[in-house]
Amino acid sequence: MSGKPAAIDAPAPSRIERCRWGCPILSSSEATTAAGAWPGEEVDGAFYISPFVVDSDEDGLNDCYEVIDLGTNPSSMFTLDNPYRDRDMDFDEDGLSNMEEFNAGTDPWNKDTDGDGLTDGAELKVYFTDPLNPDTDGDGITDGEEIIRGTDPLSAS
Repeated sequence: MSGKPAAIDAPAPSRIERCRWGCPILSSSEATTAAGAWPGEEVDGAFYISPFVVDSDEDGLNDCYEVIDLGTNPSSMFTLDNPYRDRDMDFDEDGLSNMEEFNAGTDPWNKDTDGDGLTDGAELKVYFTDPLNPDTDGDGITDGEEIIRGTDPLSAS
């Protein structure tokens, strides 16, 4: 017996899951290398993210999500030239704010994350279907097709 633990066959976490639970963008040694940089400061063409601070601007969106998924500055609630906070904007215009997209695990740049023909906003706020699953009830018909047919996307029967 080698004493080495057996490998666990588990799927890698999605980009959104990694961002939701902490961002391994910089290790402690890399953070030390970027000495003098503040979270959100640009270092060599990239935003510096502190491994010790989850949400530098305290807007509810963690730094990793802001940098990787939104492309916003994690040290400022108002990254873009407008009066709206990053968390309140709707980059893909699907009816969900960036904060709602973050909480739902949907793609903030894709109106229809699961590709079923319904926008993420409509799935969460109108039809109450799963925006991450194209066939919420598992009956083999996509949620969007069920709406078109007039059937219930929440009931397989």
